[in-house]
Amino acid sequence: MILNAKFRGSVLSDAGRPVPPRRGMLAVAILLGISLSQTGCSLGPRQVITTKAVEVPADMSAHQRLEETSKVADAARQSGNFSTCAELYGKVIAQGVDTIDVHLNLGECLLGSGNINGALSEYKLVENRAPTDARGQIGMGRLNLVRRQPALALAAYSRALGAAPGNPVATNGMGVALDLLGRHADAQATYRRGLAANPDDRTLRNNLGLSLVFTKNYDEAVGILTALAEEPEATSRNRQNLALALGMQGDTTDAKMVAAHDLDDSSVENNLRYYDYMRGTSDLSAPAHVLVPPAPTP
Repeated sequence: MILNAKFRGSVLSDAGRPVPPRRGMLAVAILLGISLSQTGCSLGPRQVITTKAVEVPADMSAHQRLEETSKVADAARQSGNFSTCAELYGKVIAQGVDTIDVHLNLGECLLGSGNINGALSEYKLVENRAPTDARGQIGMGRLNLVRRQPALALAAYSRALGAAPGNPVATNGMGVALDLLGRHADAQATYRRGLAANPDDRTLRNNLGLSLVFTKNYDEAVGILTALAEEPEATSRNRQNLALALGMQGDTTDAKMVAAHDLDDSSVENNLRYYDYMRGTSDLSAPAHVLVPPAPTP
């Protein structure tokens, strides 16, 4: 199999709700867990950027100050520092920069920081000003995934693909929405269409692999997710998705080895019990949650 070195990290969060989920809710929990990371919001290491970074010399012109604020806002957004970038983009808009791009960026930052209503306002503004701009519809799709309204997300991603046929982000979002609606065959066909045009897209490959797990096509799922987990840019989430596929397939030994690359022993055992429960091979009640590895830190 793969993976020799282990990283012993703490467990950060559930993948689902705080009560033991039904077997049929596993796909929803996992797909909601990946939907943001796969459609635009960074889950990578977080760079600490504060508003102090925009303190500039007094002799700088107003235009130069605005440019510096914009640069810091962009850096904060790209590093996943969403609260900071939302504040800074708000300042940029207040200083007269009222473009579609800055409103899209502000919407992303507000959504990433958990301000759903604020993000909705920004995406509606973009939708009203530029109804054929696929980026606004992609933002609305992501927002509706966060709100657990996959039917609305599906409609938004469909509009995005109407404006920008073949857009891989919109294609992936449509697949996630279809999976959340239980339409796994349609989701898999969507991911495959995306991969026909973008065969190296790691997000589409990952989500196709997960979708195949939900339809018990374990051999193909394990093949896809193993290839992802073996790549140099593989993440802890890639490895845990592979562990899920192996565990659901009944390959407990390999599932344990892969899961242990990122989780401590008790977390690994908890996940193995969860896989047994989901396969219906355990008489025990479901564990409270399936555990996920920690996000990387700087």
